[in-house]
Amino acid sequence: MRPIALVVVLAVACGGHRRSAPPAAECARIAQHVVDLKLGKLSRLPGSMLKSIDGGLPAFRAAIVQSCSDDGWSTAAISCVAAAKSADDTKACDSSFTPEQGTHLRAVYDSFVQPLNLAVERWMAGVRSAVHQLCACTDAACRTAAQQDYDRQTAEARASTNSDLQHALASFDADARCSGSATGSGSGGG
Repeated sequence: MRPIALVVVLAVACGGHRRSAPPAAECARIAQHVVDLKLGKLSRLPGSMLKSIDGGLPAFRAAIVQSCSDDGWSTAAISCVAAAKSADDTKACDSSFTPEQGTHLRAVYDSFVQPLNLAVERWMAGVRSAVHQLCACTDAACRTAAQQDYDRQTAEARASTNSDLQHALASFDADARCSGSATGSGSGGG
């Protein structure tokens, strides 16, 4: 009997058993907290861009619950995420996850924000097109119409407090001044 007991002790000591999953209620609570933190960060984006992720919220929350449960998040990881006050604070929790858990969580988040990234890319392409049209104008009527289109395309983003979006707008505004173009008289950001 002694050899069997030694095998059992060694198997347990060497990780021979899987860590039990955190309670389902705990995973659900932490998933909602993560969703709230991510939405808090994303809320600084224009509503038209945020609409692109509305339908994905339940799946995002469910994927986090599943990751917490199936991947067996540690008590340290759950405590760290629970203590986070912002989405940026959760970065300090990276070391609490195994590399596999971290990879899985990044994939879950990337899948959730992919529609948002596409919406931002579409917006940027539209604004670039408006800048191109604005700078291609050779008369005042064209310039006025193009400026109105540019202003319409950028209006919602101007109300945003997202610093990345504000930086992009500043760059577009500089381009919309059309330096070196035939007209070169645009105000950009009107």
